[in-house]
Amino acid sequence: MTTPHLAITMGDPAGIGPEIIVKACAALRERITAGALRLLVIGNGVALERARDAMAPWLAFPEVTTGQGDWPALAFLQA
Repeated sequence: MTTPHLAITMGDPAGIGPEIIVKACAALRERITAGALRLLVIGNGVALERARDAMAPWLAFPEVTTGQGDWPALAFLQA
């Protein structure tokens, strides 16, 4: 059975939410890669990419859509 995604909303794109999400995903990278944790970040793509570029440029947040089939373990959905 595939682990379901845990959805995380970033809140205000001008706030600290995007940075906290990037730091948390970087810290949880091993669990995400192993498939033990699947995260879906919901929010503003520009703010998330800005935070990612500043803190963890190696981290990828592939954008997904609601009609898409299988999502990667770490994914982003534009709000």
